[in-house]
Amino acid sequence: MVLIRSAQPTDANALSAIALAAKASWGYAPEQIELWRDDLTISAQSIESRPTYCAVANRKILGFYQISQTEACSRLEHLWIAPLHMSRGIGSALLSDARNRSMTDLIIDSDPHAESFYLKQGATRVGSIDAPIPGNPFRILPVLKLHKTTI
Repeated sequence: MVLIRSAQPTDANALSAIALAAKASWGYAPEQIELWRDDLTISAQSIESRPTYCAVANRKILGFYQISQTEACSRLEHLWIAPLHMSRGIGSALLSDARNRSMTDLIIDSDPHAESFYLKQGATRVGSIDAPIPGNPFRILPVLKLHKTTI
């Protein structure tokens, strides 16, 4: 059984490891993952300042999300599942929890590999961001919106 609980500052290293492993599971070059390391590192300070929740089973963190919120906007900053636990409904459960805790519709700057997941959850594409990387100069990040009442 998976439980969703508040992340603790002491979870920062485990969450960062999950984010890095999940991103790497999509086949990006190790050099590219290294360039993204800072963006994929979850700090104790960010856990304390932003809503951050973990999916846990048998005291092991399987995935997590983090959102940033203002009165005008809620943004999904991170949603990552450990590769061995992907495709088991954990991402759907975490996204549903994020939607329930958000103050507004969720804005998601999605990795291209994750877009289909978010679309299946009811998100709609509202734009894109140019995000070229070596070997893929035309890469874009889909910008999605998940309405608060969608899930």
